[in-house]
Amino acid sequence: MQSALHTTTKVLPGNKIEIEIPEAEIGDIIDVFVILPEKAPPSPPLYPNP
Repeated sequence: MQSALHTTTKVLPGNKIEIEIPEAEIGDIIDVFVILPEKAPPSPPLYPNP
């Protein structure tokens, strides 16, 4: 059975991420999926310019 790991991490300087996978061994080939958060659309101004 294929195993999966879910973790959350923070983007580091240089737009990089770092994860630790205790179940993996050095040299293992793994698949990584990155799901970016949805960004809220900008709010309209409270008092639009006339």
